[in-house]
Amino acid sequence: TGSIAFGAQPGGKKARAGGWGYILGDEGSGYAIGLAALRAVTRAADGRAAPTSLAGRILSAWDLPDAPALIPLVYHGGLAREQIGSLAGLVADEARAGDEAALGIIRGAAQDLAAALLSVARQLGFTGPTPCALGGGVLVHYKGLVDQVVENCRAAGVAPDPVSIVTDPVQGALRLAAARLAQRA
Repeated sequence: TGSIAFGAQPGGKKARAGGWGYILGDEGSGYAIGLAALRAVTRAADGRAAPTSLAGRILSAWDLPDAPALIPLVYHGGLAREQIGSLAGLVADEARAGDEAALGIIRGAAQDLAAALLSVARQLGFTGPTPCALGGGVLVHYKGLVDQVVENCRAAGVAPDPVSIVTDPVQGALRLAAARLAQRA
């Protein structure tokens, strides 16, 4: 339910963008996508936005009778960040089905994630083809988001290439730890 971009040059210089936590940032994260979905549902319920299939999906998933029932659940029901983050899967499903609100949420998440990648690329002086590893539940399970992030980066002059999808970040952490141990030996 978080987001961060991290990069390193072969010489050791490192940079990051994001990773501020769900209150200060984490744009493009599962939590941010889920929160945007809840906001889309409330706007549609008020008539401030077009109806969205997200409403039915979320209300059904949480066994709620109507959109106003979100208020006590969100504010007084002990709803965990992870529960809001889990809505990202519903948003991806509805985006695949063509729901305009869901598509807009995914477009926004792609722009936010690309902005973080581009910030790291600028900090490190990367241009053109740049190896990139993407991980996290939303990116692993929704290729459409990955494609949009990559396209947004390319449009800004940085081409993530090759792009690797990391399904188990623990493996990468173990490889980094093993490499550090080998350097010390």
